[in-house]
Amino acid sequence: MQCVGSCETSGSGPGSTFAAGSHSTRYTARDSTGNQATCTVSFTVIVRCTSLSRPTHGSVSCSNSANVGSFCTYSCSTGYRTSGVTVTRFCFGSGTSGNWSGSAPACVRISCGALSSPSNGRVSCSDSSYYNSLCSVSCNEGYTLQGSSVRACGESGSWSGSNPSCADTTAPVFTGCPPSQTVYAPALSSSATISWSAPTVSDNSGESITPRLDRGSTAPGTSRPEGTHTVAYVAVDSSGNEASCRFSITVEVIRCSSLSASAPLQVACPDGAIRGSVCTYGCGVGYRLRGQRPNVKCQKSGSAGSWSQPPLTCQRIHCRKPDLTTALQIITTQACPTGDRVPSGNQCHFSCGTGYYLTGNAALTCQHDRTWNLAVPTCHLITCSGSDLPAPVNGEKRGCSSSSENYGAVCTLACNDGYLPATPVQRTCSDDGNGGENGVWAGPDLTCTNPVPL
Repeated sequence: MQCVGSCETSGSGPGSTFAAGSHSTRYTARDSTGNQATCTVSFTVIVRCTSLSRPTHGSVSCSNSANVGSFCTYSCSTGYRTSGVTVTRFCFGSGTSGNWSGSAPACVRISCGALSSPSNGRVSCSDSSYYNSLCSVSCNEGYTLQGSSVRACGESGSWSGSNPSCADTTAPVFTGCPPSQTVYAPALSSSATISWSAPTVSDNSGESITPRLDRGSTAPGTSRPEGTHTVAYVAVDSSGNEASCRFSITVEVIRCSSLSASAPLQVACPDGAIRGSVCTYGCGVGYRLRGQRPNVKCQKSGSAGSWSQPPLTCQRIHCRKPDLTTALQIITTQACPTGDRVPSGNQCHFSCGTGYYLTGNAALTCQHDRTWNLAVPTCHLITCSGSDLPAPVNGEKRGCSSSSENYGAVCTLACNDGYLPATPVQRTCSDDGNGGENGVWAGPDLTCTNPVPL
């Protein structure tokens, strides 16, 4: 403004440089009579900073726009946080210009850091390790999750829940548990040495596990009696999970059916009817075995026992009747029946046909070796001595002039002419009944006499 007359000015006038802030200039005008008036010009000088740009994925909020004295606060969108330490900036005046304090932060994505998979487990996340990502934690087969199964990445950059772990809760597995088996005792034994292949074990942990025999179980390579024996193995992994393997071994003793015998058959089995035992058959006096061998052996046939041959039998020992020479005869009796065989121990009697006498033993016994106890007798023709039949006095002997005549020979005795009887008589060489070789002349005697003269 222009002052005409006497004027006073308080403050800087137009054209001056003013700092940021409120300013006023007062004018006082006086006239010549001393009257005065005042005029105050008030104004505000505003110094501005450059406008702030909002960060990517964020915003900036100012208290007084970009004017000096304005406070601007940076914030990030959900899931983001500011990087650096400056969050609030101040616009301060510096002369006629404005400057912001600090530096502009950036909005970076919130990350909770990568989750490590638990041992023997795995992690699967919906959005890696960033804000709001959901991570599912699972365990390998055979393991059980302990702790949080789902973890979320929070705004604070931390995962919810606690660090989980995978615990081994699966027992080892017997991959080669021996099967139950039957073992047969060897010959002449009621026990057997038992053995088997060692069982094998696998575990989900991959560790090597050696199974051990459970208490009270039979160890391989030991001898066990007839019966069923239980074997148990135990396998324990490093987590204390336990598995067992059980099987049985049956020791069987092969036996054959008991042998019995009725007279005359006899059987002796010193070792009974166990596998490998030998029984010996025999027969009573007068009998012999019918079969290939007297011994039979109990042997294994599949899962049972059988004798090496069927039961034997006894047959009566017989002698063959001797060949009969001329006139020899065998007298048929109950002990010496018809046919050509005679049971052992029995006796046969011999005789001769008519006109013969027996030389040797008339009775023979069949022995147990199928031979006769004595030589077979023979029959010889009975003879009569010619001297035993002389010609009668005053007579003659006709038809038997030899010194010895055979049985049946007929001699005729006749008187000489003129003597009586006129009819001749016949004498026959006959058996005297004493079984001897000498016969007798049978028939009437002949005495020749002189006839009495008339």
